[in-house]
Amino acid sequence: APADFPTRPTTRSTDAYEELLKGRFALDRLDPDGMKEAATRFQHALELDPTFAMAAAYLALAHDALGQWGITPPSVAFEKARRAADVATKLDPTLALAHVVLASIHDVYDWDWQAADNEMKQAMLLAPRESWTQFVAGQLSITKGNYAEALEHENASLTYDPLSPVTFMIISWTQLRLAHWAEAEGAVRRTLEISPTYSSAHYYLGIVLLARGQREAALAEFQKE
Repeated sequence: APADFPTRPTTRSTDAYEELLKGRFALDRLDPDGMKEAATRFQHALELDPTFAMAAAYLALAHDALGQWGITPPSVAFEKARRAADVATKLDPTLALAHVVLASIHDVYDWDWQAADNEMKQAMLLAPRESWTQFVAGQLSITKGNYAEALEHENASLTYDPLSPVTFMIISWTQLRLAHWAEAEGAVRRTLEISPTYSSAHYYLGIVLLARGQREAALAEFQKE
């Protein structure tokens, strides 16, 4: 979860704000149970204060994650994410996180890259120095096969959040596609150092090790996953 997006106190409900913070903590675990708990807590925060735009944006982010990780069926997860992001943009059109999530949905679920570009442009205008903005821009660049551009966005993302495990993971994906095996391995191992419960990290480390010809080590990582 993007620790860099400020949770501006735009709610007068301390209970709603506390649920938001607990949801972010759960989402940062980056495992199935944490993502599910996060969605529940963000939903509760929004029920406590239906005008709490940040809660709606994080609810969208949680459902987007549940869909991308395959924890919830995509047709369910991404549509829930879209609805929550739409609520967030209606409540606060200047909330960059909502536009970032919409860009992600258009990219990985709709396969509508023009729409994804449009949302990314809006997010970049609103919050270019936010880690998650740069992260999803990098994700979109990978989709288009622009790996050098992707690395620029990913490195920018790390500038704003140097301990983001998801950013190190997407760097690993990019370096893997560039056949930079050592860099890919280093990045995914950094992901695991920061977030040992990161779902799928051992799998991707296994892929990198397999590419490097280390079959037994790869097998051990797949078994851990």
